[in-house]
Amino acid sequence: MSSLLRLANLEQIERQLLALSPLMALLEVGAPDFAEQAHQWLSQTEKCLLDNRLPAAGSLAALRGSLIALQRGGGVPSEQGNRGRLQTRKQRDARIAGLLKEAADLLAGQVRGRRSQVDEAERLMLQLVAVADRVGLLQPAQAGQSHTAYLQALMATLSQRPELGSHIVHVQGMLGLADSLLMLDRVIERLRS
Repeated sequence: MSSLLRLANLEQIERQLLALSPLMALLEVGAPDFAEQAHQWLSQTEKCLLDNRLPAAGSLAALRGSLIALQRGGGVPSEQGNRGRLQTRKQRDARIAGLLKEAADLLAGQVRGRRSQVDEAERLMLQLVAVADRVGLLQPAQAGQSHTAYLQALMATLSQRPELGSHIVHVQGMLGLADSLLMLDRVIERLRS
């Protein structure tokens, strides 16, 4: 499934992973709202996966259910022999941190393959744009030309060059046409800065 993610959707899921760092900082300082913040993060991440039609949203929902049980004073349902209430907030927070680790591992698994494809396409696009710049193909947009039209024209120009065409097709095969244009735009911006 992760290979079907558009670039914007992949980056949305990766932002959710990055949001775990400040959440763990709350745990580190013993913030009383850690459990609630963890609950919010799991809910937002589950919604993100649902919006992207990734079945892993069901696994996140199950983890969120375990977190709710912990917040209500119970144990993680998979734990054997835990019949009473949790004794301390520290124990509860430690179990919640474990649930968050499971969620992070699940998310990382969802994006790992696609991220690898995007990184490969970006490296290839960087090389293509460097060559295009070197041979004078990176011309400014024509007066009145939209940025999208400029990128489409540049992509067509690159595709027509015998030494570049097959590589452009390779990038488009990995990313799709829309994300290839987005990647081209990002790479040009990086090259010019």
